[in-house]
Amino acid sequence: MKALAKISAALAVSISLTQLGVFAIVPASAAPKIPLIKISNSISIPAITEVADFIRFQQGFLIAGTDNEDKNLLSFIDEKGALLWSVNPLGIQRGFITGIATSGTSIFVAGISQGAVKIGPNTETVAPTPDLSASASPSTNATTPASSTASSTKKIPLVNPDGVIVGIKEKFREDIANLFVAEIVLSGKIVAITNVTNEKSFIPTSISITDSRVFLAGNEYRAEGVQIGALYVISGEKLQASYSYGEKRTQFNKIISRSSKSLVIVGSSGDVLADRKLVGKIDAVVLTVSTTSGKLEKVLRSSGRGAVRSWNFASGNVIVAGTSEVKKVRESVVTAFSPTGSVTWTARFQKSDSAAVAGNCVAVSLLGASKSLTFTPSGPEIFLFTVDSKGQLQKGLRVAKQQLISLATTANKGCAVLTYSAETGARVSFL
Repeated sequence: MKALAKISAALAVSISLTQLGVFAIVPASAAPKIPLIKISNSISIPAITEVADFIRFQQGFLIAGTDNEDKNLLSFIDEKGALLWSVNPLGIQRGFITGIATSGTSIFVAGISQGAVKIGPNTETVAPTPDLSASASPSTNATTPASSTASSTKKIPLVNPDGVIVGIKEKFREDIANLFVAEIVLSGKIVAITNVTNEKSFIPTSISITDSRVFLAGNEYRAEGVQIGALYVISGEKLQASYSYGEKRTQFNKIISRSSKSLVIVGSSGDVLADRKLVGKIDAVVLTVSTTSGKLEKVLRSSGRGAVRSWNFASGNVIVAGTSEVKKVRESVVTAFSPTGSVTWTARFQKSDSAAVAGNCVAVSLLGASKSLTFTPSGPEIFLFTVDSKGQLQKGLRVAKQQLISLATTANKGCAVLTYSAETGARVSFL
């Protein structure tokens, strides 16, 4: 599957983490068995063929992406894999969804489109038929929201909200000049849509909802070869403010709410941020941002000389996951930070190309054996496991011959890892 791809630099962790001690994910007692499960034990994801985002919702999951007809869909699926409903927020507009978030029973969908997205017959919710069911100081740039008719041609890269790096040249779409946020209720009905003229070629990659405000973290592509991080704030169905970070090489991947006063954004940067200078080629960053002013309150850089690093996933307890690459050798890294910014624990996985975290659930894409493992992979595998507050392994399982797409917690089944292969399609395995 060509997973819709995030415009990524590459990913990482810090030399300072090594100095504080890198250790294998193993328990204090005897290591538990890590079984290799059959993919038939997982559930199949109906309709969606290319995934943009995947999160827990109520007693199931929300998954956004495109179907085999290239139609954008948001689908609500229960924990048995049954499709409860699907909706196309874009209607007839050309574009794509880039992220989803929830607040109570409300669902928020963000993305970009060629023109203004409207509620109408083409955005109606579709119930499944039996055939579909399956077992730095930021600069504040508040812009006036408006319905866009895309008068000028802009080149905007395809996004990759899953952090999947496939090593191919970035693709571009033209005439994508509208930013939208749609609000959807539990039944799947769209109740509100906000459209904003996308003057700075902003692509949101992650959403957070705080005090009825929608915070969109993502990246602006103002010129060829220029990518800077950005935070857009939407309130009362209009753009309240926008903030930009970095000068040329800053990328925002995920946003999480810490409180009503602050947000945490993770990603990577090759720029100076709040007087914190670059050490490696690209540093992984954890940024604490004020919800009221957009000011950077804290900057944690994970860096190493000659290293390209980034954090791609983050959980509310500030466990982050990403990759580090030096001289074309990549490894995955998972690190937990304390509230003061010190490293609580960290683990590296050699011969690995991606990692994800959600709550105390961790998923790592393995390409071969690693010093951090208590087992020898049979080949390419996904290692799904849980950790305690000290980073000690609690339990785990392995899934063979799958591509890691995303990770979520569940109401009843613990961890849920979304994977894909050409043979099996998109599937969810539980731990």
